[in-house]
Amino acid sequence: MRIIAGKLKRRTVRTISSQDVRPTTDRVRQTLFDTLAARIDFENLYVLDLFAGSGILGIEALSRGAAFCTFVEHLPEAARAIQQSLAAFSLSAQAKVWRIDAMHFLDKTTEQYDLIFADPPYKFSAHHRLLEKIFSRNLLREGGYLVLEHHRSQQFAMHREFELQKTFGTTVLSFFSPNDKPAPAAH
Repeated sequence: MRIIAGKLKRRTVRTISSQDVRPTTDRVRQTLFDTLAARIDFENLYVLDLFAGSGILGIEALSRGAAFCTFVEHLPEAARAIQQSLAAFSLSAQAKVWRIDAMHFLDKTTEQYDLIFADPPYKFSAHHRLLEKIFSRNLLREGGYLVLEHHRSQQFAMHREFELQKTFGTTVLSFFSPNDKPAPAAH
């Protein structure tokens, strides 16, 4: 997988061959970053890449000027591949790789982030708990964004912090941002 833009444009990110890692396609990544670029400046952001897999989302954010990225990946071989990519790109000082379950990490962390990527496996069934942990613990700074990649069978439009979604066949990107608006009324 190649980095789309920024100082590392066209560089290749290491990945592992596993059914447990489902890298975000170039087309989806391009739309994700175009959508974010219209809303935020990547310069100096603190990023969290949950269920990091190859780390491509966090590395892309670093390439575009993010100050620091925390990668959370429970598979040892995937976490090692992220560390190897970071070292190859001289980004190790701007990143931390946690080899831990993403939900456990959310229980422990006290940091706040400007941008959170969450790309859980399609078999993951705790999306609403994931959102609850992030927003109830104020892990996302005001004005920040959470991007959740998920199967189209999951719907989040009724979530209080939901902003918009982009659909690509069976893959959906849902964007969330902390806000003070009331929850949408159920129909």
